[in-house]
Amino acid sequence: LMKSLLRWMFGLLSGTGASSEVTGYSGGEVLIKCKYDKEYKSNNKYFCRGSCKIWTTLGKFSLYDNRETEIFTVRFNNLTKGDSGEYWCGAESDWESDHGYKVYFTQVNLSVNGEYFLLFNIFRTELSIQCIYFILYISTFKQ
Repeated sequence: LMKSLLRWMFGLLSGTGASSEVTGYSGGEVLIKCKYDKEYKSNNKYFCRGSCKIWTTLGKFSLYDNRETEIFTVRFNNLTKGDSGEYWCGAESDWESDHGYKVYFTQVNLSVNGEYFLLFNIFRTELSIQCIYFILYISTFKQ
């Protein structure tokens, strides 16, 4: 409870303090957008799970930081149900907190559902397209 309270307080101090619910499907991907304050524009950003004590480099994530909009985007791909859970967007800070030099500013709750199937029917139909051309090309084959 204390850790959660501290994270919430640091979120309010250092950014939006927002919480986000994200849903994805097994085998698919999600894009997670994390807004931050100007003061963290040049700082390293990160995305971590739960208590953020265990880091992974499994290649399921890519992070793009758009410093003009002060939003970094996390692409989380090849989702499995095991990826469901609590994640945090954060940045390194110049001051030390109970979390070291890291500041958490957005909590993300990810839910991964079963596989997503897209069913559709293709109907045969006629399509008419008119193309305008110079009279010089009247006897030329058109494709």
